[in-house]
Amino acid sequence: PMLPGQPLGVALSDEVMLLQVEAEGGYRLLAHYLASGGTYQLPVGTGDVGGIDVEGDTAIWWEGTYDAATAGYIDQHIYAYQLPDGPKIDVVKDAANVGYPQIAGRWLTWVEGSPWEENPEEYWRMPIFGALLDSQGRPVDNPTRLVPSAVASILGDSGWTYSLSATFLAWEQATEIEGATAGTHVVDIGTLEMQSLGPDAWRPSLSEDKLVYWENGLAMLDLTSGESSVL
Repeated sequence: PMLPGQPLGVALSDEVMLLQVEAEGGYRLLAHYLASGGTYQLPVGTGDVGGIDVEGDTAIWWEGTYDAATAGYIDQHIYAYQLPDGPKIDVVKDAANVGYPQIAGRWLTWVEGSPWEENPEEYWRMPIFGALLDSQGRPVDNPTRLVPSAVASILGDSGWTYSLSATFLAWEQATEIEGATAGTHVVDIGTLEMQSLGPDAWRPSLSEDKLVYWENGLAMLDLTSGESSVL
């Protein structure tokens, strides 16, 4: 009830509620511990903030500076932060068109978009990268390109999404490219075994090994047992 401004986004783990708040012409990130009731302010820069997510007591977010000359963002970063008092780890820097950060288990993932050379007016390449984090939120190795061929439509009000759990990654494929057909695909991060849900499956959302998606209604697939149902 005592937020210092308008809340713009929220992310939730079993331990923490992470809030993005706009206040006094800038942005703040607040972490509220559900058990103790303690609230902490995270250190963010003076630019824009977004893409918040939290796993356990590890928070992640995107920061960037808007450049009016190019109508785009410069100085983009994705940070990881071990609550409640850091450190603030600069996981992704010096990359263009960075976004869509997510965290699950030990994996932090993000996208580095660019116009698709075959049809740059309609589609962007959206390769999904991943980094394994240690207990302090530091990458333990170089990033891995988990999904190199993801493509999103940019026409009109088109949307695009992907979803991460500790063991699986699901994403939308807007058009056929490099053997990947349109629709929703899922990859087992451990084995890199991939399966397609077909051309009419969209908007995937993962929780552990359960995948919920839209296919002429709301459906759920158990990726371990293979059982499916309509919600």
